[in-house]
Amino acid sequence: MSESKIRLATLFADIGGSTRLYESLGDVHAHRLTAGCLETIADAVKQQGGGVVKTIGDEVMATFPTADQASRAARAIQAAIQTKGDTLSEEDVAVTVHVGFHFGPVLEEGGDVFGDAVNIAARMVSLANAGEILTTRQTVDCLGREECEAARQIDRRTVRGRLEALEIFEVIWQTAGLTQLMPLSSEVSHERLRMRMGDEQREVDRKSPSLTIGRDPDNDLVVPLPRASRWHARVDLLRGKFILKDKSTNGTLLRTPAGQRIVLRREELILPISGTVAIGEFPEDDRELPIRFELLCEPEGGGKVSP
Repeated sequence: MSESKIRLATLFADIGGSTRLYESLGDVHAHRLTAGCLETIADAVKQQGGGVVKTIGDEVMATFPTADQASRAARAIQAAIQTKGDTLSEEDVAVTVHVGFHFGPVLEEGGDVFGDAVNIAARMVSLANAGEILTTRQTVDCLGREECEAARQIDRRTVRGRLEALEIFEVIWQTAGLTQLMPLSSEVSHERLRMRMGDEQREVDRKSPSLTIGRDPDNDLVVPLPRASRWHARVDLLRGKFILKDKSTNGTLLRTPAGQRIVLRREELILPISGTVAIGEFPEDDRELPIRFELLCEPEGGGKVSP
């Protein structure tokens, strides 16, 4: 049986919020819209040299000979679905897609594919948020330079059925929401970010390069507020910069040391040296902002310093 294994990239693309589409638009219109999205996904797969294995409800499963083809297809899918969603803005309908893929050995049988690599790809799509593309370290290591530069590590976690933790990467397909808040000195290497909320303290560093914030108890920093989303925001360490990404319904408020108040709604920014953050609820008094953060830095030549 092992001799029939081949290495392929398996990709899953799942249309998000399909239940709400049927509630908002009715069965006929929602079915037509969903079918159009599935066709759009299939077109992107074929244009990148892949093949659709099957459609499972509102999800497409596809395979590609290489990891690069899967990565390009994933980005093309997100861009195409975003364009389709923009045309529906007048109807107040949100059309999104979650994408996950993984490259590894699979078994082919009867036009379908099976194996651990397929299971990992399915796990990636289940972890992806709306408008997000997730993959693994093993896959990123197989990417060419251009596609590799679009990937950044966001998490490391143990998944069901595997003893070793998976290093999870996000593939960036749009950069308009990524804004640098203030220039960083080339003489300083940012090593750690410390976040405090009451008596709770968490750090982001090279060993733990991401941190999740939200109402769900599985978050790294749990914010038990009614307007906080279950998985509200995330902080990632990327090339010496700490990036705050809002993933919520009600938004995230950042207060900088200079007194600037910035509201993020499904946007990203590079964190300054220190500041305060509010999740979902934005009090006027900055003393009530629940989360405080600061960067711990290491100048060239060594010696830890705190801002």
